[in-house]
Amino acid sequence: MDQTAAHNVMILNLFYIVLFFSWKARNRFTHDKVVEGAISVAANTVCYSSISKLIVNANSDLWDVNQPLRLSKTWHPSLPEWLKINVDASLDTSYKAGIGGVIRDSKGRFLVAFGKKYIHWDVYYLELLAIKSLKEIIKHWMFKYKAAIIEGDNANVIRRLQKARINDFKGEEGFDFFREFNYVIFPCVDRGSNKLADWCPKYATASNFIWEELCLNKIPPFV
Repeated sequence: MDQTAAHNVMILNLFYIVLFFSWKARNRFTHDKVVEGAISVAANTVCYSSISKLIVNANSDLWDVNQPLRLSKTWHPSLPEWLKINVDASLDTSYKAGIGGVIRDSKGRFLVAFGKKYIHWDVYYLELLAIKSLKEIIKHWMFKYKAAIIEGDNANVIRRLQKARINDFKGEEGFDFFREFNYVIFPCVDRGSNKLADWCPKYATASNFIWEELCLNKIPPFV
C-alpha cells in the first residue's frame, strides 16, 4: 500500500510539474514572445521531478513530501543572474567512490549534471576533487554570470575554500579557475539541501556521466 501511494504521489507530482512548465512557457510566449519548445518543457520537468523522487525515496514514510513547503527546504534558488553549483562525493566500505554535482541557474533550471567514479579511501580528498573537477565541467559562457555559489555539505572542505577565496586562491592548486567568475562564494549546506548533488556521485560509482544542454537523450528514463 505504501508503495502504491508513493507511486500515485509521483504521478500526480509529475502531472503538476508538466502543467506548471507548460503554463510558464505559454506566458513567456504571450508576454515576451519567447518560444520554449516541448524539449525545454520536458527537460525541466525531468529535472524537477528527479528532485522530488530523491526526496520521496529518502522519506518514504512521508507521503506529502512533494508539497512546496518541504521542497523549499531542500534547495533554494540563487539571486537573479547568479549561478548555483552543488557538489558532493560518495564513498562506500569497499573504497568504491564517486564525485559529482549539479549546475543550475537562478530559476532552478537544470544546466549540467555530472559524475565520475574513483577508487579511494579519503572522503575529504574526494570532496575537494569534486570541486576541482568543475574546471572541466564549467562552460566558458557560465563565467558571464554575475556570480557563482558553490555549495557543499563537507564543512572542512568549504572552510578551506572560503579561506582560499580570501587569499585569491594563491597556493591552492587546481582552484585558480574560480578567478574567472566575477564573484564566487562557498557556503556550507546541510545534506538535505544537497540531495540531487548527493545522488550524482552515487550513480557515478557505476558509470561516469555528464548530462548537459537539456538533451533528453542524455538523461536516463528513470530520473
